[in-house]
Amino acid sequence: MRGYLGLVVHRAFDELWQPLTDHDDCPMNVFGEIYSGLRPYLRDPEPEYVREDDGTIRDKTAGLDDWVALALSDAVTAEELLKELSQSDFESETAVQEAMRSTYGVLSDAATEDLAACYLRLLKAFVERYSLRYYVDDNAKCWITFSGLATAFFSQLRNVAESHPHVLQELIAFEQALAECLAQPVDVRIKTAIQKQINSIEAFGSQHQLVDGNTLGAMLSELKAAGSWPHESLAESAAQLNQFVNDYPGIRHAGTFDSASRGLDLRDLASVTLSLVGLVAYLTDGFESRVLAAIRGDFVGDSFGDNITAPWPAEFQEQMIRS
Repeated sequence: MRGYLGLVVHRAFDELWQPLTDHDDCPMNVFGEIYSGLRPYLRDPEPEYVREDDGTIRDKTAGLDDWVALALSDAVTAEELLKELSQSDFESETAVQEAMRSTYGVLSDAATEDLAACYLRLLKAFVERYSLRYYVDDNAKCWITFSGLATAFFSQLRNVAESHPHVLQELIAFEQALAECLAQPVDVRIKTAIQKQINSIEAFGSQHQLVDGNTLGAMLSELKAAGSWPHESLAESAAQLNQFVNDYPGIRHAGTFDSASRGLDLRDLASVTLSLVGLVAYLTDGFESRVLAAIRGDFVGDSFGDNITAPWPAEFQEQMIRS
């Protein structure tokens, strides 16, 4: 689960809306009120045309306004409509967030404060259970968390890589090396994971319109000359990271053994790989124009699909499970 609420919205009836009926102050047709509040965030149904006996073509599709009117007049229909909602009924991930927030507004207007507070508790528990991307404030609004930002960042990298076979190949090679390293974080595997990460970063950089070099050091120099860095200290920090991977023995070059103060461990794996991945934002063309959509989850790609698997082959996954 990658934390998108759209992937679990089909569970909202059982975990968010149905429990409200156990509350003493629940309105008779609370489901109708809730469905009406969802109206702005639902996708209009696809037209369904039929040919009449006289040859005329008619769209027989019931529109959302018709369903809302029916839900408000018939509690049983309203319940069925809510039960049938799924990811495909919503325009976007943002729409799902706002739809869940809308129920809080409906209950605040049409019911007691206690019922609205009950829903808010249910919503917070729902989001905590299924999504580390968000936290819910006291107005039922979803906010992106740091882990959500990281998830969006990596999802965006995968989206960019899928347009370039070479970049995708290097990214998958890094992910495989990292998985092996996390299973057994020994010095040699940590070095391999970092080395594969540098390869993937250089693959991303090779697609950038401001980059002509084929090594990370040359790419960073070109970005500096183009004014990509907001401050000299960031350019220096990136250069120092590159110096580390080049100078530390056994990562990119044999180097001098005595130049290492100690062997690498899990602290270094976490610190170095997280620092290095930040460089990709500067080495990916147009990254800043797409990252907001990635943060919201409102982009086309496998990250919002149902069949989510790890990027490495099935036999590799089985090997990792056994180890």
